[in-house]
Amino acid sequence: MPEAPFLEIHKPELREDSKATDARVKVGHAVGNIAKRFFDPHGTGIEINPHSDGFASAFAQSAELLANPDRPIFEAGLQGGGALTIADILLPATNGGDAGWKMIEVKSLARIKNYSISLLVREAPRDLTGLTVFSPRPEG
Repeated sequence: MPEAPFLEIHKPELREDSKATDARVKVGHAVGNIAKRFFDPHGTGIEINPHSDGFASAFAQSAELLANPDRPIFEAGLQGGGALTIADILLPATNGGDAGWKMIEVKSLARIKNYSISLLVREAPRDLTGLTVFSPRPEG
């Protein structure tokens, strides 16, 4: 079964919503809001809303913002090589003097599950449309 983002973009008429889905979405939004406050405590980040603005607009706005890594971006649309994804959080980062981004995927899970690991790997592109995403490293 295709995942929700694929359906939203390519086949919105096939998407099925239920009370359980709505409840998960609400919990996901609450967790996302907590993550925004944690990773952007001064509120300087920019949130892109592909659901209300449309995916084409979200991808265009993301491309403009990604050119200058100076503040957090929430829900940035990334595309390249036939793939696309929505990044929960992109934080400006440097690596050896090179400017780029640290991608953070936010999940509301009680525990880590095997499919979560594969989802994170799949959603962590190394290079989409020239975007520099640094590999995760332990902090400290």
